[in-house]
Amino acid sequence: MNIIQLILSIMAIFCYALQWRLPHGKRFVLAAALLHAAVLALQIYSMPVLHLALIFSLFILSTLLICWRLLVFTAIRRFLLLLAALAAAVLVFPAAVPAAFSLHGVLALVVYTLAAVAFLLCLDVSLAERQLRRQPQPSGSQPLLGREKQYFRYILFSFIALTLTLASGVGSAFSGGQSGFDLTHKQLFAYLTWLVFLVLLLGRRLAGWRGITAQRWLFAGYAFLLLSYIGSTIVASLLDK
Repeated sequence: MNIIQLILSIMAIFCYALQWRLPHGKRFVLAAALLHAAVLALQIYSMPVLHLALIFSLFILSTLLICWRLLVFTAIRRFLLLLAALAAAVLVFPAAVPAAFSLHGVLALVVYTLAAVAFLLCLDVSLAERQLRRQPQPSGSQPLLGREKQYFRYILFSFIALTLTLASGVGSAFSGGQSGFDLTHKQLFAYLTWLVFLVLLLGRRLAGWRGITAQRWLFAGYAFLLLSYIGSTIVASLLDK
């Protein structure tokens, strides 16, 4: 990392810290996101091979940009700011693990981002419902229904992107002369995620699932999605030992 990228990263972290004090504003988060994006652009341009730190940073920044105006609860906004500051900080010390950036990789990044947005919006709605049960308000249900539709929209988007990702993975395996259906830990959890999201979307469409039922299915699907990468990474590291 050169001195310009280092300065931009520090400025981005500083702006995220300022936004922490004003969690429902947008002035500093926009400045931080622009600085963060500038560092990412410079690193993508200068690096012959992308690294996991850069992809993690891109994932967090994309999630922040989509979620910020939709989130209500201060705690979730601040958690996202903390992750964004961390994502800007890791660019200063990029991980030594290279990561391929193919069409399959781009689709996977889109899946993780859209699913993270759905998860955060669902968590936001879940907290709002608990607050509403403690302090009932006559008109409190209508906004919640609209926000619930928002996170189901992102579940649908992530399901479509996951379907394309799985299809591209199978296609790449066949083109390389391999069987596209030999399940690794990563593929197993990815298929479980796809199945959970499918059941959730069908349950919403056919049985009108909402509230705690829908939230539990989404949380389970998102856990499987995280395990599809984190779990496979842990297993790979254990096998290497």
